[in-house]
Amino acid sequence: LAVRGFRMHRRHMVGFLLSSLLAARGFRKRSLTLAGSGAAFVVGLVSFGASVRLGLTLITFYLTSTRLTRVGATRKRKLDATTGEHDSGHRSAVQVLANGGLGTFLAACFAWHTRSVISVELPLDQGHDPLGTMLQVGYLCHYACVNADTWASELGVLSPSAPRLITTLQQVPPGTNGGVSVLGTIASALGGGLMGLTFWVLGVILHEAGTTAPPQWPLVPLFVLARLGGA
Repeated sequence: LAVRGFRMHRRHMVGFLLSSLLAARGFRKRSLTLAGSGAAFVVGLVSFGASVRLGLTLITFYLTSTRLTRVGATRKRKLDATTGEHDSGHRSAVQVLANGGLGTFLAACFAWHTRSVISVELPLDQGHDPLGTMLQVGYLCHYACVNADTWASELGVLSPSAPRLITTLQQVPPGTNGGVSVLGTIASALGGGLMGLTFWVLGVILHEAGTTAPPQWPLVPLFVLARLGGA
């Protein structure tokens, strides 16, 4: 119990510090509103409270998505004037919770599920821990989907070729809701694959020696293919 308590408090302290720093950074760089930074702090704190692996997966999504928001900013501002469909990148609390609400709920469920476990950095193992595995996979699927959609929308609008409406295949202006492009589809696959790669690498680093579980590396090609199919 003492070991578990120490690890839990250390994890919460790290989560508090990182969540505070990133929320403050997002507000300072105007990628988050004040309410949005508060919501981001809560989302980060809950994820880190569940496990370091979940928390760092969340941070990977946050840092890459906010950075991509600024890529091609001049062209995106022009799209704002013509279509009105591309936002400014200032995320409100509603937007933060829309992106992270389900993941936060799953992280809280995972924290409750592992409340009596000494090490919460558990591998995905359906045979040994089906509920814990489903909660972690659900968390990963959530952020893989959100990250892929963010990458697709932020990079897809910069495509040199006109996107096509997914329902009719007619060409539409960049930034139109429902428009898809080759660049956006590739970005979506890479965004989903990055989440799988991050989760796998963190598992290799954080899992304790002697832990046996099925191979975790298939997460990477699985999420690339999933996003290609769902893009």
